[in-house]
Formats: sequence, C-alpha cells, structure tokens
Amino acid sequence: MYTIKIDPIAKGRPRFARNGHAYTPEKTRICEEELKVLLRRKKLPIIPKGKAISLILVFRIKKPKSNKTEYHTQKPDSDNLEKMFMDAANGILWHDDCQVVQKYTYKGWSSTAGYINFNVEALN
Repeated sequence: MYTIKIDPIAKGRPRFARNGHAYTPEKTRICEEELKVLLRRKKLPIIPKGKAISLILVFRIKKPKSNKTEYHTQKPDSDNLEKMFMDAANGILWHDDCQVVQKYTYKGWSSTAGYINFNVEALN
C-alpha cells in the first residue's frame, strides 16, 4: 500500500464559458497536476496496455473538530474522489483507467492531515 500526503479533493464537473467551450475548474486542474507529480515520485512501473487492474483506494479527510460522526457521510462523494485519482494516474500507473476492472474504495476521517492510500496490481 502506498501513501500520498495530499488532501483528497473531488473532481469538479466541467464548466462552460459563454461561448459554449468546456473547461476544467481551476481547483480541479491544480489538484490533478499536484497528484500527478506525487504519483510520478513513487516511480512505480506503468501497467502495460491490455492488462486488467485491481485498485484499492483509501481516502482520509481531516476531521473537523465540530464533527462528531464516526463515518464520513458528506461531500465529497467517493466516486468523484476516485475520478480525480484515476484521471491523474493515467499514463503514470496505467495507460488508461479503463483497465481498472476491480476496485475497492473507502472514504473516512483522519485525525491529522488528509492523505490517500492506494494499491494497484495487474491481474493477468
């Protein structure tokens, strides 16, 4: 299991300019670029095209002092956290996230700073 020390941020939906062109929100773009840099620093071998992948993702978000709940049942949604990670990992951990055929995700609180734990494995 690998750890990336970054506050997990959900992938934002595309926005549209008045001229109709779509663009990625700045917060999403900056986080995705930072995540790419941190993934490259792990120096993991890229899983070849055509190989099926099993992925485990654990997102830990810093718990606010005012929150008393045991589970993280609020935004960001786990599927948007997954999308941010998987898009950032394209071309770094695998060629394309369509190779991921098996996935386990957990979203929870951290008593300290936020981070992402992940494990990626070729199945065949």
